[in-house]
Amino acid sequence: CGFMQEYMRREAETGRYSKIYLGVCERAAEGTPDTAFAEKGARITVDAPISRDLSSIILRKTDPEGKRAVTCVTVLDVSEDGQKILAAFSLKTGRTHQIRVHMSYKGWPLVGDTLYGINAVPRTGKPPLDETGNPKNSEGAHQLLHAWSAGYFQPFTGEPVRIICPVPAEFIQGFPGAFDASGTLTLNPSINQGKAAEKYAGFSPVVMAIGDGNHSL
Repeated sequence: CGFMQEYMRREAETGRYSKIYLGVCERAAEGTPDTAFAEKGARITVDAPISRDLSSIILRKTDPEGKRAVTCVTVLDVSEDGQKILAAFSLKTGRTHQIRVHMSYKGWPLVGDTLYGINAVPRTGKPPLDETGNPKNSEGAHQLLHAWSAGYFQPFTGEPVRIICPVPAEFIQGFPGAFDASGTLTLNPSINQGKAAEKYAGFSPVVMAIGDGNHSL
């Protein structure tokens, strides 16, 4: 409704609304990927202005003359070969394609990002497996970026509420130790949210799992 929409907008402006994304990123084959992202538990703030790429109506790029863009990143897990990471993202600004542009800029684009990444991955929800136990190919593709958690204060009671949406199956297959079978994150991390995290210190928020984990951004 209009009331909640305006309430959440104001909460976001004051830092009382928290939204966390999860993503799987891969080390770029070209350039020099930032090695700080290869360390499990790393907490990194990417502060790099973003502007529209004038060669395209869709693409964005980092640009010293662009608008300020700040992304807080927490590396939750690293693959055994060190080529992929599971990361949590909290945005301090809301630029178009911000997470995608920032991670590509740092040499760790999102898996399946056809604009800023390397290769697309099958969008399967719960992928069928072949005889070797690996996912079969299927129609469609998407980047592995998922709106995982939203936290806010209930407007009438002031009670802190956190809504969690389990991740798609592709996340679980890549990092089986990070999730249970339902797609719920089991690492219980301290996620880098900048100063906004201080507003949630000491709270035991209400947790509601929604969806079936087959929806991602």
